[in-house]
Amino acid sequence: MKKLITGTTVFALLFVAGMAHADEGSVGLGSALGPLILIVLVGWLLSVAAVYFVFRSIRRGWGLPATVIYLFSPALFFAAHSLWADAFGSKNDMTTETAARPVVIAGATFPAGSEIDYLQAGFGRWSRTPVFARSERPVKWGAVEIRELQIDGYAAHTVNVTLTHDQTVATRWTCTDDERSTHFDVASQPPQLLGCSLAASLTLGGMRWPAGSTLRNQANDWVLYWEARSNGGGGDTTVASFGFPLFRMKAHYGPALDLKSWSGETLGETSEDLDMGGYRFPKSSMELITRMADGALRVEGPSTDLKTGLTRQCVMMRGKSVAPCTEAEVNQARDEPNPFF
Repeated sequence: MKKLITGTTVFALLFVAGMAHADEGSVGLGSALGPLILIVLVGWLLSVAAVYFVFRSIRRGWGLPATVIYLFSPALFFAAHSLWADAFGSKNDMTTETAARPVVIAGATFPAGSEIDYLQAGFGRWSRTPVFARSERPVKWGAVEIRELQIDGYAAHTVNVTLTHDQTVATRWTCTDDERSTHFDVASQPPQLLGCSLAASLTLGGMRWPAGSTLRNQANDWVLYWEARSNGGGGDTTVASFGFPLFRMKAHYGPALDLKSWSGETLGETSEDLDMGGYRFPKSSMELITRMADGALRVEGPSTDLKTGLTRQCVMMRGKSVAPCTEAEVNQARDEPNPFF
């Protein structure tokens, strides 16, 4: 036992000395870690000695075996923990496997050879459920063909799929095959389209929506949103609508695709001033344009009356006629939230 204690002490001192001089260019590393490691090792050494003498006093011959077991107990603990984790796993563990047989996930049957991600829901690997699947071959899922399906971990009953190619979904929308960009609600049967990125340009309710516009199902209404490429969106650089070069726009359509509301915003970086209906809109200004229920357009942003020289912050456009907003219309604009925030 004396040899064991002496050897451990020598090892501790040598280790601390090595730490202190391992890298002289490392300012404070050895001086900071050395004392701490020395305290830990000395404490460990004292506990080893205590175990030896306690068990030796209980029964002669128990001291050395108990000390050896105690010395290796940390390694035994971590080894046992590792074996337990390998055998049973832990809650929320994610594992990826190549399927040896067909796997069904959210009603889609992925063939053998597909890549499957499993999420462990509780104790034991038998509680795993598939949450993602990818196949090199097309998988028929209802009326669409997919190659990837992911269960959304943040939205109940929602799955995100990757289409094998641009496809018409829900009889009216052409969605892209971008990675996991098409979303379905699987609580209803057949699954209901929640949204996607449009694969082709579309004119709806008199509004042109470029390819790359984002479609969302919102309480059975359809919401379309587009933003120019220069601002992180997809499609054209700008879109001309009602004579204004827009860099983003948003609209709500009813279930029958009747236009309920529309808003657009200019970037304020046009090459020249824009004259419309006797008003001049400066090229450096940004305008928020809102389509009203009667079809008129409310334009919020600085404009100059070319006849009077007065600056207006809100004008109403009805056909080719432009007039300042009334007090009621100004108050309405102030009370309405910005549709883009």
